[in-house]
Amino acid sequence: MSTQMFVVFMPFWIITSVVTVTVVVGGTCNISQSPAELTVEVGANIQLFCTWISDYRVETIRILWLKDGEQKHSTRENASKPAMNGTFSFNITSFKADDSGLYRCEVTVEIPSLASCYGTGTNLTVKDSPKETKPFPQYLLIAAICGGSLILLTITLSASLCKFFRRRQWEDHTYSNTSRGQMVKVRKKRAKTRT
Repeated sequence: MSTQMFVVFMPFWIITSVVTVTVVVGGTCNISQSPAELTVEVGANIQLFCTWISDYRVETIRILWLKDGEQKHSTRENASKPAMNGTFSFNITSFKADDSGLYRCEVTVEIPSLASCYGTGTNLTVKDSPKETKPFPQYLLIAAICGGSLILLTITLSASLCKFFRRRQWEDHTYSNTSRGQMVKVRKKRAKTRT
């Protein structure tokens, strides 16, 4: 296995670019990821697994977890003795809807020589959790009924009192033994004398 690094200088003064080319010679590595697909509810905690198998021994590897090609997490593992395989996990807590995507594991062998292997990926879909319907609190229902009844009682009582006082305004409060026609004449005379 060998690695070659090329540095490319563009003729422009501002632009400088470094290109790294990795070539794996004399060895293979395979990565399997599990689960391949996963659908979880918002707020769930999950664990993704990456199993690395190689036919050459390594001492130091770096594990990257990528979401849609962007790095999410990185760890470095140092083996106490040269290893040829291992299983690594990535824990994700309190998932949000925008965390959906393709999560891939990348294992980079740093010692003895640089090489990278990529996992097949885990397609993660986050679904909204069903909304709980909370029952209407009983005390609010009782308060609404009592309040409505009180309002109706107030309106009814007010209307009755208004009607009573209007009717009373037109009633004759003078009692006499005369006929109704004579009382009208008396009232008219009183009204003329007041003005």
